[in-house]
Amino acid sequence: MSDNNEQPKPSLPQNNTAASEQTVTAKSLNLLQIAGWFLGALLLISGAGAYYLWSFVNDTKASVEQKITNNKIMAANLTRTQSAVESKLNNKIIALSTLQSDLSKSVAALLAKSDHMRKDWLVSEAEYLVKLAMNRLILEDDIKTAITALNNADARLLEAGDPSLLLLRQEISNKLTELKALPVIDTSGMSIQISSVMQQIKKLPLVTPDPESFKQIQQSENNENHEAPIDWKEVTSRVISDVTNLIRIRKHDQIVQPLLSPEQRFFLVQNLKLQLEQARTALLHQQQKIYRERLTQTIVWINEYFDISKSTTKATLVILNKLNNKTLTQQMPDLSSALKMFNSFQAGIQLQKKLIKKAKPKAAKQIVIKKPKPTVKKVEPIIQKTPKTKEIQKSKITAPIKEKTTDENSLDNNTKKVPLIIPTKPGLAL
Repeated sequence: MSDNNEQPKPSLPQNNTAASEQTVTAKSLNLLQIAGWFLGALLLISGAGAYYLWSFVNDTKASVEQKITNNKIMAANLTRTQSAVESKLNNKIIALSTLQSDLSKSVAALLAKSDHMRKDWLVSEAEYLVKLAMNRLILEDDIKTAITALNNADARLLEAGDPSLLLLRQEISNKLTELKALPVIDTSGMSIQISSVMQQIKKLPLVTPDPESFKQIQQSENNENHEAPIDWKEVTSRVISDVTNLIRIRKHDQIVQPLLSPEQRFFLVQNLKLQLEQARTALLHQQQKIYRERLTQTIVWINEYFDISKSTTKATLVILNKLNNKTLTQQMPDLSSALKMFNSFQAGIQLQKKLIKKAKPKAAKQIVIKKPKPTVKKVEPIIQKTPKTKEIQKSKITAPIKEKTTDENSLDNNTKKVPLIIPTKPGLAL
């Protein structure tokens, strides 16, 4: 039993080697199969990738080619549109250039017209200022206002810039020189001086004893006595002076006037004021004779009834004598010569305007002949019928020839009406 059991033991290694070989071969086969499958999968994947890449490249190429063609089409369209736009722009540029030239011509004409109108306005304004100066000299002898007006008139003529106005400016300059040489009469100042003399009349002392002036002197002495301190020496001297002044001796070269009553003094002052008021009214109205008569009468009355040895009376007489020596009227320059020169200049301007108006209608007729717009519209329907007549001649159909003759007759009729359009339309020559 033991032997039997021990006999098969040597056969175990052979079986094991065979089995191991089989397992090895099986594993190698499995590995080969796996490698084959892997390679096949790789080939499939690479083929699919290559196909996808090829198809992607083809699609990309096709899309790029399509885009190129589209771009070419767009470029062609753009070139066409660009050429069309350029042609339109060129036409518009030409039209705008012609319009600009027309506008520049019209603007130049307007500027020339405005300059001419501005010059006319300046000359008219200068003429008005000369008339104003003349009125001020004639009506009020206002030299200052006349000088200002003439200076402004000369400035307007200078601004006009017309050489033909030089003689007129020379005339105005001569009148200005004459006006500046005249002495200026201060009417307002003289009137104020007369008013101040009128207020001073009632304060003048009379030649005869005046109760009111005596009261004023007595009041002033009393005020001095009250204000000054009491001195017995001065009191005695004043008593002595009062006693000596009780008797006064005066020398009169003229007849002694009687003592005026308060009523007479009042009426004397009022009459003097009335004389001065009349003198002031004559001053304002430039009445030399009345002015001097009233002032002379006032001076005579003051010398007769008032004390001329007093300072107030002397100052009043000095003012009245100065006023009496002044002249109110002067020989003013005549500005009518300047106005005549203005009138002649305006007449020349009006003559130029009339000549320009007469020359304008000729230019208007020439423009109408060059652009006969209504006649072109009448001829257009006839031009559209001319291709039909040519086709009829080619097809040698005799019936529509009458239409041709009628078209020709209509053309003849239209050409008789508008002879200037026929040479410009070559399609009308049949």
